[in-house]
Amino acid sequence: MPVAEKVYSVSELIYTIKHVLEKSIASVVVSGEISNLSASAAGHYYFSLSDEESLIQAVLFKMDALRNPIIRHKSMKDGVKVCCSGELMIYPKRGSLQLLVRKLQLAGAGDLQLRFEALKKKLQLEGLFDLERKRAIPLFPKRVALITAKGGAALQDFLSIFRRRSMAMNLLIVPALVQGADAPASLVEALRRVNSQKSSSGVDVVVLARGGGSMEDLWAFNDETLAREIYASTIPVISAVGHQVDFTIADYVADFRAETPSAAAEFLSEGQMKLAMKLKHLREMLYVKGVQLEQWLAHTKAISSPGGLAELLWKKLLSEQERLSRLRLNEAFAYRKLLLYEHRYAIEDFMQRGEHAMEGVLRERGFTLEKCYQTLTALDPKNVLKKGYAYISDENSIAITDYQKYAAVENGQRVTIHFSDGKGTAVKL
Repeated sequence: MPVAEKVYSVSELIYTIKHVLEKSIASVVVSGEISNLSASAAGHYYFSLSDEESLIQAVLFKMDALRNPIIRHKSMKDGVKVCCSGELMIYPKRGSLQLLVRKLQLAGAGDLQLRFEALKKKLQLEGLFDLERKRAIPLFPKRVALITAKGGAALQDFLSIFRRRSMAMNLLIVPALVQGADAPASLVEALRRVNSQKSSSGVDVVVLARGGGSMEDLWAFNDETLAREIYASTIPVISAVGHQVDFTIADYVADFRAETPSAAAEFLSEGQMKLAMKLKHLREMLYVKGVQLEQWLAHTKAISSPGGLAELLWKKLLSEQERLSRLRLNEAFAYRKLLLYEHRYAIEDFMQRGEHAMEGVLRERGFTLEKCYQTLTALDPKNVLKKGYAYISDENSIAITDYQKYAAVENGQRVTIHFSDGKGTAVKL
């Protein structure tokens, strides 16, 4: 006798597929082109990932987005080809397949990284990175040549620090392209021009500057010709490219690497700032010595008279008593201040750990809430009725759920038939 084939409800089928899929494929890596990109107010990203023949929906939640440099550098946009790592999941409400993205990078980033490592190894073997050949940066530079994009953020960042901290240093701005196919040649030409005019311009240090970006954005500073030009420069070179986490070939060849353009300006003005502080300290010392000299002269004059010594000793005693009182107050204040700092750091640490824990709890609760919502939606009686089913109730609006209740209904008695979009009446014969 043939075995009856199992009949699935739509929800059962979807959840069966979901279970099999999530169990058999733990994680995947998918490459494709981004389209229909949108960002929610909560910081989540929704987009489609496609190739020439197929398309899949994808989602990148806020916490994962914050850990991906492509988001920080604002490189994620429609039409960009990316490589995504994550898990496959079925969205039961629509029965659709979705990619839950954990990590993503530009599709060509892997090739660029290989080229970067190959050039880095080559130049390192040739000795371009050797510490022994690096030139010392002048402690008190007289004139700085800044090679960067005209009107760029790096220029403004550098100038804001330079104008505030520099007192005896001139700046020569040398415009150059810092991104794109023509950028390497533009940077090389600018550096050569500065070196050729060294004697007339008086430049004694060069800064290569650019703001942060993706590897593609910073690729001009990974050019071999530029690296060799930095190596051959007769003027010390500072590389101030990108953010703290960004490293380029120019950073390795340069005589000094600054984490940002602002950091380069601070480094160059450090000698002047220290000198200014030292001069200020000397002026204060000179003033104190002058006061002490006046006091000594007054003291000498006082003890030269018959009653002056006794008066001087009495004043000295009062002064020492006052100083002792101040020391006691300062000691108590310092102890309370130390306790305050300790409690402050403890509270900040507790709040930070609490924030991390709360983010994890909210994320976990979000997934749980979504699953509960999907389960409740699947079990909603109205959704069942929409599939072509109906149910019957008696005159007291009590549902007739089995044959025994149906048999209890007397012939001629009215019953109500409930549909998804309304109801009707019938009479039992």
